[in-house]
Amino acid sequence: MRIRKLHMTSSHMDSLQILFHKIALIKTKAILLLMVFVMLTGCSGAKYKESYIPIQEVNKIKIKYDVKMFVVQENSSLDVSNNLGNIELYGWRDSKIKIEINNSQDVNNNNSSDSAYECFISDNKVVFKSKYQNEDENLRNRIDLKIYIPRHMANLELNMKKCNFTIYDRIDTKINANLENGDMIIKSFEGEINVNIKKGNITFESVSLKDKNNVFIEKGNISFKGSIDSNNISVFDTQFGNIKFGVHSSETAPLFECDGDVESNDLLFKKNPVSNKDGKVILKCNGGHIDLAEII
Repeated sequence: MRIRKLHMTSSHMDSLQILFHKIALIKTKAILLLMVFVMLTGCSGAKYKESYIPIQEVNKIKIKYDVKMFVVQENSSLDVSNNLGNIELYGWRDSKIKIEINNSQDVNNNNSSDSAYECFISDNKVVFKSKYQNEDENLRNRIDLKIYIPRHMANLELNMKKCNFTIYDRIDTKINANLENGDMIIKSFEGEINVNIKKGNITFESVSLKDKNNVFIEKGNISFKGSIDSNNISVFDTQFGNIKFGVHSSETAPLFECDGDVESNDLLFKKNPVSNKDGKVILKCNGGHIDLAEII
């Protein structure tokens, strides 16, 4: 019986060496991956101990909904103080004030409680007040409000810290508002307004102002569309921002006086010769520009 000898050429030897080398690399990579997996999973032989806070317990929020309804007489007033949230104001024909309250509270906050606010009526004046009005550490306790009021009221007092405020329906009243951080949008309004904003914008979309009006913003823009019918002086002042002012043409339109960089001035120092009004509107702008135009 003959035994056939296997003759291997040099090319065959090279191929086998390359194959053995690849196998060795695969084994090395597998060992390294296994070591990394052991390190990441913490399988070091020691007993595993849970030492973290479950994610579902962090920033857990509970939301409570409530409705307050108050019957009011003529010349009623509303006083709202809120720390954080959105406030929406609507007008209706009822002689009632309705407040819809959405209160979101952080359950991990030690100061969180069931009574995050107080709401009552006294001497024909409805009062809503957040109990966290002056506590910065409770900014996670948010209160959103939808308020329905008679279309004619005596006064509306607003004290807001970090809020956005919007009037949707036309109401006739006097507004006194202080806002630390947020925007005000007044879609429809008739009456007198006095506003002080530290940081935020104010927008008048369709308004008819009368009497004496004052709007002061430390940092933000003023946008106005509407009319002003007054014998008094009204001031719109932004320390750092722009003013865009559009006024309807009227025989009773007051004089306009601008203090700042005026880009356009269609109404600047313009007064109808038959006007019997002695009022004046002063626009002040330190860190931006003024755009004053007439709305046809």
